[in-house]
Amino acid sequence: MNEKNQSSELWQAQRQSDRENANAMQDAGIVQITSDPDAYLRYLNCQADNPSYSAGNVALVMVQDQGATIFGTKDRWKSLMRSVSPTEEKNGVKIYTRSSFGKGYVLTDVYDVRQTSGRDLKHTVLQPDSKEMTEALKTLLNYCVVPLVSDESIPMPALYDPNQMKMAVNPKYNNAEAFAGIATEIAHVRFHAKGYNQNYSRMIMSWMRRASAI
Repeated sequence: MNEKNQSSELWQAQRQSDRENANAMQDAGIVQITSDPDAYLRYLNCQADNPSYSAGNVALVMVQDQGATIFGTKDRWKSLMRSVSPTEEKNGVKIYTRSSFGKGYVLTDVYDVRQTSGRDLKHTVLQPDSKEMTEALKTLLNYCVVPLVSDESIPMPALYDPNQMKMAVNPKYNNAEAFAGIATEIAHVRFHAKGYNQNYSRMIMSWMRRASAI
């Protein structure tokens, strides 16, 4: 019984250590993204290629794998008719995913596309006002974790207010314009993290977006 308890305590201690390490890497990644225009540009590209993952998870992957582009768990790659190469099994990087045994999150291995093999990935080109664009826009809005409000007075497709923690969307813009604007503002939403990210500054983020476009 004592050995079992000891083993359980060691496992819990290791798990806590892994989480603390992941949290530290995530914080470091977010600080880098919010202070370096090149890192911010890379983040935007990586987030666009992995829209189902949070900004924190994208930051985690970027810190652990500088060459990452499109990544996913083994199950995700399996759903795309791809599999992780045997030689890469132990080379995954950690992200947080929902626990399958209840509430909370657990650390899970994900792998970059270059670590997998199988069916070629489909790259859908979204056409303005197409059914695919409409569906992509709906999916994008699902990743906004703050309330949405309609506001025709803002001079842009979308605008996140970090003080009220709401995102305004201007319905006057077409889907293509709205998609680009909303994607940018959702990046603000994710990095602000409902006020938990003390390194967030809309002024710095806006400057970085302009700098990365030069």
